[in-house]
Amino acid sequence: DLTSSTITGLNILNPPHQVVSINGASDLTIDSMTIDGSDGDDNGGKNTDCFDIGSSDTVTISNAVCKNQ
Repeated sequence: DLTSSTITGLNILNPPHQVVSINGASDLTIDSMTIDGSDGDDNGGKNTDCFDIGSSDTVTISNAVCKNQ
């Protein structure tokens, strides 16, 4: 349950698929997250959507870096 929560300083390298799926969150802040899937198929990354948000309210994403293949 992500209610009145903060995620800070998370780094993810070469994700195999969609990275962050948020559903049903309320008052969530994501700050300084880096998602780097730029190596693409060579190291496993496919369809690396960085953020997928649904059925949530007040989700703030700031200072994020998202590199896709």
